[in-house]
Amino acid sequence: MRNNYANKMSFDYMKESCPDVDAAISVLDTSIKEVTSKFRDALTEACARILELEQDNTSLEEQVSDLENEKEDLEREVGDLRKQIDRLTVEIDGLNDAISDDNLHLT
Repeated sequence: MRNNYANKMSFDYMKESCPDVDAAISVLDTSIKEVTSKFRDALTEACARILELEQDNTSLEEQVSDLENEKEDLEREVGDLRKQIDRLTVEIDGLNDAISDDNLHLT
């Protein structure tokens, strides 16, 4: 009860807080809002950059996947071509043998 009465007495002596304190608080409030506004702007820019990089990353991952698929296709094609070369080599060897045999019969 004593504290309540002391509080009332203090308001009897001074109805409002010190105008200098109110002015300082107002300046601090404005300063804090300016700083937090700049911080928010920087944070928003950083978030926009993150989204942009995530989109770039997704695009690059798709390109890597496409290139890996193309590589696999080319490796299969090279394998098929090697088999074809091997078959043609065997065929050429057979034809060379046949020519040699024909040349032996002619002599």
